[in-house]
Amino acid sequence: MSTNICANADCETTGVGWYFGDRATSGAISTLQAHDGTSSVRVVKNATAGAGTLFMPGNNVCPVSPSTAYLWDYWAYTTVSNVILRTVVDFYQDTTDTFYISTSTQPSASALVPSQWTRVRPHTFTTPALAGFARPFMQVVSGLADTNVIYYDSLFMGLSDENLYGSSTPPASNTDVASTGVYWSADVDGTCTGGRYYNSATTPHGAGTIKLWTNAGVELASKGFTVESGDGVGWYDVLFDTPISITAATQYVISNSFFTAYYSSTIPWPGQTVSGNLQDHTAKWNSTANVFPTTDVGNKYWIDVLFDAGDIPISSPSVGSWVQVIRQAINRASFW
Repeated sequence: MSTNICANADCETTGVGWYFGDRATSGAISTLQAHDGTSSVRVVKNATAGAGTLFMPGNNVCPVSPSTAYLWDYWAYTTVSNVILRTVVDFYQDTTDTFYISTSTQPSASALVPSQWTRVRPHTFTTPALAGFARPFMQVVSGLADTNVIYYDSLFMGLSDENLYGSSTPPASNTDVASTGVYWSADVDGTCTGGRYYNSATTPHGAGTIKLWTNAGVELASKGFTVESGDGVGWYDVLFDTPISITAATQYVISNSFFTAYYSSTIPWPGQTVSGNLQDHTAKWNSTANVFPTTDVGNKYWIDVLFDAGDIPISSPSVGSWVQVIRQAINRASFW
């Protein structure tokens, strides 16, 4: 991903001034479990019923630029079945939590896999026009009871990757094509970190798969996802386990297959989209799910790509000092 403003937040020796919320009894650095390195943040659920905050990373200033896309990403571990989490981000106008602007709430993620580190659905958000400060919260929706334990690790907050279609709203969807793909290229070398699908009010709930292919049909990456009943309308990121190297001026294909033959299209192809370093070239389909799309009937299929061209400086002048605060904080075992 691009520039991580939650630098070194792999929970090796401390939290980063971690807060524990109204659904947590306590938290501490633990070496019992770790996703990256040797330790993680261990949080104990309290007796309070219902959804609410377990954990939030930092009472330090977390500066953001206004009207800018960011990604919040982390991993969680528990031995308990059917634990469902979500992310909430509050935005403030200044560099403290004094002048509140608004809140961005991510729909609930799929249930964590028991006794396995699970990447919680990444939260992509765009900051409000006056935003100067953001604070993410990891919340429990359901599944955790009093004294249950959950671990957090590999926290990331940084500029969101590039994509083709931004916040565009695709037209009504159809149900007669199993696999649809967009042929795309980048102007510069970089990595493809995943893809995006659009969840409309009529998208069927269930499993889907995003794949990356070469122009010749060699599969490079694949990642499954699940459309949940409570998911809101909009674009959703699906990140590959490992970013894939992309060569400039070379066509690749990003495809999507829902568990039912379901897709969004514009008929006919409305012309090429150019966005930042990216452009699309054509779109094709296949009647078999998860198979390389090769049939071109002149339509535009709404599947998107996530592309990282490398580190991008964050415009807020306070970022450098805040990152230094983070690096200092993780060298001391303290919680607030």
